[in-house]
Amino acid sequence: MIRNPAARFLTVIVAVLAMGVAACSEAPSKTLGASQSESDGYVEPKLLKSEKLRLWPEAASVRLFVEDIPYDEIGPNGNGMSNPAGVLLTKAQQKFVSNAMTRDTYSDYRAVVACFIPHHFFRFYDVGGKQIGELQVCYCCGGVSLAQAKYSLADKQVWGFDYEGVAKMMAEMGISSKVQCEPE
Repeated sequence: MIRNPAARFLTVIVAVLAMGVAACSEAPSKTLGASQSESDGYVEPKLLKSEKLRLWPEAASVRLFVEDIPYDEIGPNGNGMSNPAGVLLTKAQQKFVSNAMTRDTYSDYRAVVACFIPHHFFRFYDVGGKQIGELQVCYCCGGVSLAQAKYSLADKQVWGFDYEGVAKMMAEMGISSKVQCEPE
């Protein structure tokens, strides 16, 4: 039994991270429904509506932060980023990322469990330098999340995201989209 509370906490964190990494080793499912067998009568849900979103249009700047240091190499400060200041996006890149999200409504959507351990964080800042929002992207499982967002999801809705377009933009910046994902 571990008696030191800090050591016990660290052990729990390492165990949770290990489970998440193991979950990321599964290829992301492209199917939206829980059952993927046509012989079971599964019918692919139909996309009914795709609403283009403009994330934080009032943002003066956007920085990309990438958690690229392997978990077992993260130091005592807990920072998993080799560039803790992030990369400032150009105005064109900022506009592209701001417009990369959609809110999609399906005829019959059921959530698919995935790892969602994001390694790419697009942080939006106002003119005073205060963070006003964050787009979190996991290229391992194909998941996105919004922090401090004015948008929400209703029943049968999911976030859509231009993974390929943003990955291409990042590649042009010299930043990989495949960070700490299991090899394919």
